[in-house]
Amino acid sequence: DGCYEPMFAGASEFTFFDVTPMSALEQALNQGATYGTAGPVYLRGQKQTIRTPHASEIHSFEMLQELFLKQLEWGIVQAYNLMLGAYGNLADICPSPLLSAVIEGCVDNGRDLTNGGALFHIMAPLCIGASNAIDSLYAIKKLVYDPATAVTTLPELLDCLMNDWGYTMVEPYQSELLGPADAQERGLRYQQLREVALALPKWGSGDADVDAIGTWMMEKMVGLCVSVIRQPCPPLRAQLDSIAKRFGSFEFVVTPGIG
Repeated sequence: DGCYEPMFAGASEFTFFDVTPMSALEQALNQGATYGTAGPVYLRGQKQTIRTPHASEIHSFEMLQELFLKQLEWGIVQAYNLMLGAYGNLADICPSPLLSAVIEGCVDNGRDLTNGGALFHIMAPLCIGASNAIDSLYAIKKLVYDPATAVTTLPELLDCLMNDWGYTMVEPYQSELLGPADAQERGLRYQQLREVALALPKWGSGDADVDAIGTWMMEKMVGLCVSVIRQPCPPLRAQLDSIAKRFGSFEFVVTPGIG
């Protein structure tokens, strides 16, 4: 049954789902849209989450961090909402009767592991690409906000990313009427920015500044993964109430990881 609801043996039901900090950072830079799809069709990219301030209005790294956390929280809520909305759907299609027989609670409740029968219900948000998000936050801090190392502005960096670091110059950010020579000249500047970014220290290399950002992000990310379901917003509260009505009240044990 693939990887959409893998089970660990023990007195639990174990459910994975993905959270993507890199998407939250992309959306924080680009007003809730994904700049990877920016161009002649989607213009600034596909709008996916709450609309936060334009890059030109993000005047400090601390402000960017707060916007990143808002987008990350939104993404975590979306992920929980998706998982909780489908809770128990496997029971009629792909039950686990043999495994259920050896997991505490299932026999007593008369319900399969996939049907809310286990004593413990573990939710495991997998924060995919966490290290990349830390490196990216640090790069933005050094390229844009640190007076000693800044080489660009956040709006220019966003334009650079929309044009794939200068390797794919696209409309409406680069007019095709100006020809390939103009695109190559503008793209060269963005390619140089990429070289500066690649040369920066990475998380875990021992650099105190980047590791401090890593510690901050990990603590905030884990905190959000837990608090979002402990103090649920109205959509998640409705999902949890529905599950409690269907299966009886139980608490999810939240075990975040980074995949």
